[in-house]
Amino acid sequence: MYFLSFRYLKLTGEAQRMLNGERPLTRTIPIDPSDPPPQSIVDSTSSTHLTLCGRGSGCGKDIFNAGIEADSIELHVARCCRDCSGRSCNKGNGWKTKCTLAQGRSKIDGECSGKVDYLSAKAFCESIQGGRLCTAEEVQSSCVKGTGCNYDTKMIWVA
Repeated sequence: MYFLSFRYLKLTGEAQRMLNGERPLTRTIPIDPSDPPPQSIVDSTSSTHLTLCGRGSGCGKDIFNAGIEADSIELHVARCCRDCSGRSCNKGNGWKTKCTLAQGRSKIDGECSGKVDYLSAKAFCESIQGGRLCTAEEVQSSCVKGTGCNYDTKMIWVA
């Protein structure tokens, strides 16, 4: 038989309240084995989205330059595009014209996206007027190549 000396045991919270004869602040709810398991915070039916090399081609795992399907909760970086035609293609405000399809950029308010999931990448690009994730055609046409954050050799999220 073992005895526990309370002299060296510091009790806090619920245990101390119960030893003092007070009612606990929380209550225990028995678990019924027939209850369904709790829902996950992360959507277990997540979808996949295309990632492409940030410079358009030549990234490590993407040896055929066809892109790699990634689960939407995986972490990749974001580069952003916006449509431009005529005067709307003026350079400035961080947008760079590298192709005729769209303007591209990697920084918003001086910040790179860092590695983020798909929805965060989408929100990052949409946080600036006219911004959006680039299409596969825009990325493969090098519209975002060399736009910053050292993302040319990283796999980026594609719309």
